Amino acid sequence: MERQSRLEQLLFRDPAGIYPKMDERSRVLYRTRLADIARRRRIPEAEAAERALALAEKGTDERTRHVGFYILEQELERP
Repeated sequence: MERQSRLEQLLFRDPAGIYPKMDERSRVLYRTRLADIARRRRIPEAEAAERALALAEKGTDERTRHVGFYILEQELERP
């Protein structure tokens, strides 16, 4: 449970402010997808979340400033 709350804390820092407004079902989807990416890359989930945040902070519009863009669409890659 602590690991999940750490991810929540990180994802709530979404630069676009979208993640905090999402429903629980959508948040679970993001956390599950983030766990899959972390497992494939062999990195901790928190590190994967931090990478998504770092990319989102460099975004130039609402779409690329949302952590979900890098979790769902780009798999933490720069567009």
